[in-house]
Amino acid sequence: MRRAVAAQRFDIVLMDCQMSTMGGYDAVRQWRGVEARRGGDAAERTPVIALTANAMAGDRDRSLQAGYDDHLGKPYTREDLCGVLGRWLGLREADAVLHDGQ
Repeated sequence: MRRAVAAQRFDIVLMDCQMSTMGGYDAVRQWRGVEARRGGDAAERTPVIALTANAMAGDRDRSLQAGYDDHLGKPYTREDLCGVLGRWLGLREADAVLHDGQ
């Protein structure tokens, strides 16, 4: 993961909080560490969106404190996803992603 973050830039990343090898919270902390070492300003920070089935009070705050930029609970609808993508990519880009090829 560190090599991927260091080698290229992403427009947005949707990352599960409960991954098998490395938890998403640890992964996003590492991601932010790579970005910090790379330098740059806040505009170069990749938006990383937490995907989680956790719907307990405080889960959103835990995600944001770990370094995620936003939180999307599962199950989510196409409209929920479009809303998150719209916030971080802009409405036109989000619409193009969701409706590409349809």
